[in-house]
Amino acid sequence: MAVKCYYFDVSALTGTQYDAALAALPWEERRQRVGRLVQPEARRLTLGAGALLAWALGQAGATDLTLSYGENGKPRLVHHPDIHFNLSHSGTLAVCAVADRAVGVDVERPRRVDGALVRRVLTAAEQAWLAQQVNKEAAFIRLWTRKESFLKLTGQGLSRRPDGFSVLPQAEDIAPAGFAEGDISDYRVCVCCEGAETTLFFPWQFPAPPAETQADI
Repeated sequence: MAVKCYYFDVSALTGTQYDAALAALPWEERRQRVGRLVQPEARRLTLGAGALLAWALGQAGATDLTLSYGENGKPRLVHHPDIHFNLSHSGTLAVCAVADRAVGVDVERPRRVDGALVRRVLTAAEQAWLAQQVNKEAAFIRLWTRKESFLKLTGQGLSRRPDGFSVLPQAEDIAPAGFAEGDISDYRVCVCCEGAETTLFFPWQFPAPPAETQADI
């Protein structure tokens, strides 16, 4: 099964579409979380990510969307253990990866490279590689999204030190996991999956489009 990664720019989720998405959201806990948020942008992003996740899981064949959570907070479907998924969002973009094996996804915008952060989260080899790159902001975000997506795949989150393993292309620390990555507008997205031959990327909107249209990123 190819890994599918859907992405949704939630900036269009306003007015009646916002109300419809909130009413259709299948998880009361997320609906309450949306209501507690003060900033409209945060409410829209949290709601949009939930709407995207619900649709993606339905596309994968899930008929019961009851969730449980692992030790470090990674969600899973109680009644569909063979459907694996992961969710991430940043700015106005939500992304959701779905697979038949463990999967992790992360999306980020490039940020100013902070020396203290680099030393805290990158291995010595990664720091040396970063120092050689012309666009250090883009290079750092590439490494960071790789680390985040791998940690989300394993369910460890930041309980595992990010400077304790390398995600450079030649690294063996994360085998047999592999990456599919690219840029969506101003964002960097990375999907990490065990033994995935293909990762397909699809734009999404609310309400759902009539058919999936694959995107090149």
